[in-house]
Order: sequence, then C-alpha cells, then structure tokens
Amino acid sequence: MTKSKSVNKSQINCDALKEAIVSTLDALSNVRDEWQQNEYKSATDSLYLILAKTYAAYEEFFINVSDEERKQLRNEIASKLKNSGVKVQINSTTLSLLIRYVFKSDRKRVLRYRYVLEAAKSHKIVSTELVQWLHNSGGIDAVFRAQSMSEKTAEKRLKMTSAVADIENLIATRTESPLARVTIDNQAAVKRSVLICEPSVSGEFKVVCVVEDLSDALFKNLVRCAAASQIEHKREIVQLATEAKKFVSSESANAALLKKVA
Repeated sequence: MTKSKSVNKSQINCDALKEAIVSTLDALSNVRDEWQQNEYKSATDSLYLILAKTYAAYEEFFINVSDEERKQLRNEIASKLKNSGVKVQINSTTLSLLIRYVFKSDRKRVLRYRYVLEAAKSHKIVSTELVQWLHNSGGIDAVFRAQSMSEKTAEKRLKMTSAVADIENLIATRTESPLARVTIDNQAAVKRSVLICEPSVSGEFKVVCVVEDLSDALFKNLVRCAAASQIEHKREIVQLATEAKKFVSSESANAALLKKVA
C-alpha cells in the first residue's frame, strides 16, 4: 500500500510540473501575441511609412526635377553626411545617400532599404502603396532576399530547372526503353530502387548494393545530381569548342600576317 501511495504522489508532482510549464509558456505566448499585434506591428508600420516617405522625397526632389536640381540635391546630401563624419563614396547612388541621411544607419542597412525601394519601383509600386506592398510581400527581409539574388545566381537556377526537366523527361522515356535490364539472384524489383555500382577494368558496371524503396526526397536529389552532371558536361563542351575556335582564329590571323610580311 505504501509503495502505491508513493507512486501516486510522484505522478501528482509530475502532472503539477507539466501544468506549471504549460501555463507559463502559454502566458508568455499570449504576451508575445499581444506585442506582435500591437507594439511590433506599430513599429513595423512606422518603419515602412518612413521608408515610403523617403521614397516619395527621392521621387520629388531627384527623379521629377532637372539635371541641375539633381546635382544640387546630391551635393547638399553628400556635404551634410561628410560634415557628420560619414564617408561618401563617388560611386554611391543618390538614393543610398538619401537613405543614409534619413536613417543614420550603416551601409548594410542602407543597401537593404535601397534594394527594397528599387524592387518596389520595378514592380511599379508608388510611394503611397509601399507600406501595403511590403506587408503583402513578406516584409523588408523577404523583398531584399528576392531582389539581391544576382543575375548569375538566377542564371544558374534557370539552368538547373531546365536540366532537371530534361532528366525527368529522359527517365520517363527510358521507363519504356531502358538502357539495360538487370536480374539479381534472390532479389525482385518491386519498388523504385537504386543500384550502387563500382567500375570494372572492362568498363562494366559491378552492382555492389541495391537500395530499395527509394524515397521521393532521395530520388529528387539524384535527379538534381544527374542534372548538375549534364550542366557540367555541356559547359565543358562549350569551353572546348570556344578554345578550338579561338585557336583556329589565331592560326588564320597568323597566316594572314605571314602572308603580308612575305
């Protein structure tokens, strides 16, 4: 009987601890929710509004004015920044200088805000629509990540998307007309699988392991690996062709030069 009472008491203490933890975390979550809906949202809206007004000022005093007025604006802002100890680079855009002047922030934040305004402009968003557009787009960070993606990165992603589609089409075609049909003793192909092979001196594929019931995630990764190999193969072909063409052009130029000298 004594042992039974001890177990029950321990269980009660454990339940009480769980209840206390859950109660504390729920209370903190409610405080966070209230902060997010009020103070945080208010601060975010204020930031977006200042950014929108900066955008409007840039349009009013730099975009929609004469060349001489643009020059005056830039010189005035640059002068003010220099007087406050900020180093102004010649290649800095006037928009960057304007943001730096308004927000008194470091270059990293200036870059983020400039990218946001440039993204808004590229989407034909005017200053009065900026606040709502930023909310709809997921905020400054989301817009910055999308806008700051370099053209080179975008080109790589496009190549990968195209190569993946090519590999998927190839797999679909070869399902009916495979490269080879392999029979392995005591094993039957029931689900999608992968054969791990080692190379042989004769060029044959030595099957050393069968990975059965391939997951969708692993299959997609293998397709991407095949696509990456395809991209690299094409790049190598283009590089070799370019090298050959350059050599032929150089040979023709040298021949013409020798003929002229002769």
